[in-house]
Amino acid sequence: MTVTAGRACATTGYLALCYHYLRPPKAQDRFPRLLGLSLDQLSDHLALFQRRYELLSPEEAWAIAYGSRGVEPHRYGVLLTFDDGLAEHVDAARMLSARGIRAFFFIPTCILRDRLPANPIIVHYGIAAYGLERFLQHYRAALEEEGLSPGDYDIPFRRGRDDPWMAIAAFKRTLTYRLPPHQTRRVLLHIYRRSLLHDHPDILTQMHLDRRQVEDILQLGHAIGVHSHSHVSIAGANLDEAEFLEEVVEPKRYLERTLEVPVNALSYPFGDPQDCLTWETLLRRTREYELAFTVQEVVNTKTSSPLELGRFAPTSSDTAETIHAKLTQMIQEHERR
Repeated sequence: MTVTAGRACATTGYLALCYHYLRPPKAQDRFPRLLGLSLDQLSDHLALFQRRYELLSPEEAWAIAYGSRGVEPHRYGVLLTFDDGLAEHVDAARMLSARGIRAFFFIPTCILRDRLPANPIIVHYGIAAYGLERFLQHYRAALEEEGLSPGDYDIPFRRGRDDPWMAIAAFKRTLTYRLPPHQTRRVLLHIYRRSLLHDHPDILTQMHLDRRQVEDILQLGHAIGVHSHSHVSIAGANLDEAEFLEEVVEPKRYLERTLEVPVNALSYPFGDPQDCLTWETLLRRTREYELAFTVQEVVNTKTSSPLELGRFAPTSSDTAETIHAKLTQMIQEHERR
């Protein structure tokens, strides 16, 4: 049964989804602590979208914002996006292509230009590899060796007594909003080089796409966009002009120059309100982008700002049924406005 609009055609629009980790079966997963959907779960999601929604390509999303393209009055659209340039996204790209679906894949350019992982991926794999308590020991050592006081940025955690999820959230807030971005990058790369890469020499290929895989994704008909250079909060990190150029402007130019494709879309890392610029502020700082995606859970319409588009990010526990319930809720809230 198709979700139908309760008002006029002009109120319809599309829902964008933002996917991250896609994990193999636990028995085959070298880092089983990582949370993510399975490819089988993704396949179920795709079957749902094809039954109930109008699947949109990146070009069609652009045409809704800037051209005459609309969404059928009786049917909402769905646009699929994938953030972080994760290694398993090439498998997702193949699965989508086999179903005739095209998507956006947002790339942090450090994985191609520097052949280094993005900031949160170091955190996720570090905790998956060592457990939270031992990972925080690596973190404190990195702070000291980088000349920072562990006391100023420490995250207390006692296994069996403290809530690990609260500690992880506090750690992420510290790295994202308290430490200046260049210091966060130095600390995380210290952990990556001294610990993760030392113990798992092939870990970068486990974490991220390489250039050949990105080229494969493009050959399959998908589009790529920018996810900053190293995955920083573009608004929350208070980037100066040099940092903004490095993290926001140069990544677009690098991808276009290196892969010889147009790049017109930005996906804000983290994507919450404190991480995203308003469309006016983004245009004041750069006019490189025509589309920009947050993770605000809203329906995108022809009257939405193309530089403040919303997305819903599924979690590892989301089934096709829970996804459909969430999208239906978003549509109903949209139609009540």
